[in-house]
Amino acid sequence: MDVFSHQADRYRPPTPPPLDAVFMELTRVVQSLESSGRSTRSAGIKPRLGHSLGALSFDESQYGFVSFRQFLEAAQQAGHIVLTQASSGPDLNVGLPGRPVIEPTVPSAQPDRIRADLWSTFMDWTTEVQRVYDRERQIAFRLRKPAEAYDPDVRRLVQELAEDPSRYVPIEPVSMATQTQWARDFSAAQPTGAEREMLLRTLDAERPLQEFTYVVRTLPARRDWQTYRNVRVIDTIKEWAARNAVSVDPAGTQYVMAVPPPGALPLSRGPVPQGVPGPLPLAPGAATAPAHPRVPAQPQSAGPAASPGTELATLRARVHDLVDHMTTEELLALPFTLGQLYRR
Repeated sequence: MDVFSHQADRYRPPTPPPLDAVFMELTRVVQSLESSGRSTRSAGIKPRLGHSLGALSFDESQYGFVSFRQFLEAAQQAGHIVLTQASSGPDLNVGLPGRPVIEPTVPSAQPDRIRADLWSTFMDWTTEVQRVYDRERQIAFRLRKPAEAYDPDVRRLVQELAEDPSRYVPIEPVSMATQTQWARDFSAAQPTGAEREMLLRTLDAERPLQEFTYVVRTLPARRDWQTYRNVRVIDTIKEWAARNAVSVDPAGTQYVMAVPPPGALPLSRGPVPQGVPGPLPLAPGAATAPAHPRVPAQPQSAGPAASPGTELATLRARVHDLVDHMTTEELLALPFTLGQLYRR
């Protein structure tokens, strides 16, 4: 009997700390964020509070609260924090009593824009893809390593990365689980009503993030979600840059992007490289798909001329590989005629 009791104790969830202790930990989290000049918006505080308490995420329902907002309001009533409405989105700014609340800043000229190279590398969690930032050319790019079996450009790029590791900084993408949690926190922070319930239901679907993205685009909260998500992407990029001593502006308002090297996967969205004609693609999450820009031809690899049949087979293989790893937005932006789609 003692053995079974011991086994049961091993798997019993730990007792949550008292609410007053959690409130005190909350103030320490806010103070730490303020001291480092980082955002103190409510959705960003929740995972940090959970981590500080030794958990994967903070669960306010253990204390009888139906939402994290209600938990924060209780902390404010107890005198631990001060809440103000964020300038955009459903978020709250969380401050400490007697201190001014510093609103997190997103570049005002283009609040929804993130550099296309950084968006592609941080927000695409596709497997078998390597993501790096080139310090010399100041551009982030992705490459699919299995393609080196048939693509000489990819082989050359993989060799360059191996020969000069100090030049290329690895990038860990934002995982699907993290992006889904962003969507869950955003949905939970919405005002009580049909739209909130609709968004929360999407996150119980078989493909929650895909379903959420489809639904939120049809709702008035679409713009709030874009700002909410992009603030978190910018925070993630800034944290990575600080850890790796990289000087980079995630919004890229004064940045003219270099063309990705031959062998790299195409960019998702962002500014058009200098010298490339065509319209500027919209920011991630914009209302309509961007017009298809004219992409500059990549320099051809030197070497013996291949037969037309070999060139066509290689080209088709590369196209298939690219399409297989495109995001939904990239696929929707491809210029196809109805006749091409109908043709077998």
